Amino acid sequence: MDLKGKKVILTGASSGIGLELLYLLNKKGAIVLAVGLEDFTPNVLSVTYIKEDISTQEGVDKIFEKADKILGDIDIFIANAGFTYYEGAEKADWDKIDNIFNTNVKSPIYAFQKLKNIKGHKPFQFVVTASAMSYMPLAGYALYSGTKHGLKGFFNAARYEIPRHQIITLIYPITTKTPFFKENMPIPFPAHSAKSVAKHYIKGIEKNKKHIFTSKMFYLDTYFNILQPLIQKREARQFRLWRERNK
Repeated sequence: MDLKGKKVILTGASSGIGLELLYLLNKKGAIVLAVGLEDFTPNVLSVTYIKEDISTQEGVDKIFEKADKILGDIDIFIANAGFTYYEGAEKADWDKIDNIFNTNVKSPIYAFQKLKNIKGHKPFQFVVTASAMSYMPLAGYALYSGTKHGLKGFFNAARYEIPRHQIITLIYPITTKTPFFKENMPIPFPAHSAKSVAKHYIKGIEKNKKHIFTSKMFYLDTYFNILQPLIQKREARQFRLWRERNK
């Protein structure tokens, strides 16, 4: 897909991967409605930024209402917003479960359903930031891993229900050096920069790929499963040390 002139909604656009995607989309000539939770003014042409909470039905509805006025149409929706908790799986907190599933799972699913209803049988591309944790759950990230497995399951199934010219793209970044990871959290190994990850996103979107892996090593290991058990053991040790320090 040639991105020049394409009308794009991008969530999670004020930092990290989303911010790098915003700049790359602008360079490619896309017309972007960028959405984030922060007060932010992008200093780039053909980008309109709005502050909106995508974790609610009302927030997602408002994005589509504004897109209709600002863009007039939608060619690509990039559901990139998401967050994590780093904690033990046994911690009981209904509100936390609600918060993370509302943002990471319900919001992109509902946005896809809205876009599909608007576009009917016309072509579109719906891009979802899944995660390497869609394949490789890690200690300390039980809730987050659950949300990413949920995304993978829903969108892989939905892909069988739509025509070929309507594309669902799932992206599986490994650990990315962004504010996503808080100061007291151990960063899983290995880690890439947000800029390099965003470049993989754009290349995959342009090629209409169904699945985008930002690490060739990780992609190969989804078949051979040699490195993942080693990484999972390492992160389990890191989590135990973290829990001891934060008692």
